[in-house]
Formats: sequence, C-alpha cells, structure tokens
Amino acid sequence: MVDMGYALAGQFWGQGIMTEALAELTERCLAQPECYRVQAACDVENQASARLWEKVGFSR
Repeated sequence: MVDMGYALAGQFWGQGIMTEALAELTERCLAQPECYRVQAACDVENQASARLWEKVGFSR
C-alpha cells in the first residue's frame, strides 16, 4: 500500500503540475505487483485538493 500527499507553493497552483505528477506517480505505483492500494488524504475544507485527487482517479 502507498500513502500519498503533496504540498505545492501557491504560485504554481492552477498549472496542472500536480495533476500530471500525481497521475504518473499513481500509475507507476499500481504497476508494481506488490502495490495493491494507493490512498491519500486531504483537508476536508480544501475542495480544490479533493477535486484534484478525484481527477486523477481517486474516490472519496
């Protein structure tokens, strides 16, 4: 199992950087036979972060 999280400086928000990075990292993790689950947590008040996780395939 893999736990993920991120922090990105505000000046880089909205550029698709984390979308691309998290999608690629998730894909690479799940390609490993020993990785059966990838999970993440974010602040419940941070709706943008929750939407980002959903955009790359995570569910609440």
